[in-house]
Amino acid sequence: ILDHHMPCMTGLELASRLRADRWRFPILLITAAPSPAIVTRATQLGIETVLRKPFAESDIVAFVEGLAD
Repeated sequence: ILDHHMPCMTGLELASRLRADRWRFPILLITAAPSPAIVTRATQLGIETVLRKPFAESDIVAFVEGLAD
């Protein structure tokens, strides 16, 4: 789970680095402002879900439960 606004780099920058290192685990990006550019870049990086803050606890649970499917 990555927040888009983190110290030192954005969640998208971290996701990009992880993908470049061939990490293929699921990523959930959370952001207060999911602009079209953020969503497009997330999709390009293979980020499965982008959640807008505030979100419900059930949204996180649904993401985790979806990993088991």
